Amino acid sequence: GGDLDREEGGETLVQRPRDGPPIPEHLKVVYPKDEGAAVTVTRDDVLRLDAGNYLNDAIIDMYLRFIANTYLSEEERTSIYFFNTFFYKRLADRRWQTASSGSDGASSAPGDERAYRSVANWTRKVDLFSKDYIFVPINEKSHWFLALICFAGSPFAPPSPPARKKRAAAAAKLGAPPTTRTRLLQAESSRASTPQARSPGVLSIDSDRGGGGESG
Repeated sequence: GGDLDREEGGETLVQRPRDGPPIPEHLKVVYPKDEGAAVTVTRDDVLRLDAGNYLNDAIIDMYLRFIANTYLSEEERTSIYFFNTFFYKRLADRRWQTASSGSDGASSAPGDERAYRSVANWTRKVDLFSKDYIFVPINEKSHWFLALICFAGSPFAPPSPPARKKRAAAAAKLGAPPTTRTRLLQAESSRASTPQARSPGVLSIDSDRGGGGESG
């Protein structure tokens, strides 16, 4: 059925179409409150959590921040970086591949270079190459999945077995399925036995693809 509106204490409440408490019509949640780049979630965003609806960028961004702030230790958070949902959307924007006229010289640059320039300043205060894991939420054809970039800085010293297990545990906290965590351990083990230990790699965390695959 549709939403059912009713008045309570001078505020209109909207009954969720599925079982659940009514949601204030003008709901606005800012999370986390003490950060400059906080995520704002409204009633319309919350209603997308009902079965049959598509999740949007606000829900994805807030959930990733919640996972990081709630389930990861301070040490783990320093070795992990989360891009927001707009990063890949802007980076992959097709307009960068389309020639445009302009006097600043940008139009003559290759499309990939212009795409990079569009997001180059997003992490000017972050050393991405010091991070063990970088998460990039991606939406393609109304389907969400995560790209997990491992060891972007390509350090040569292999991690110890306890460290590998600790990082796999961190991936588990982020909701990575067992198949992905197993691949992560296997990938680190194989890299540790080669001259170029811990070389960069990318994992796709996607429930529709059995946990994702790896590329390096």
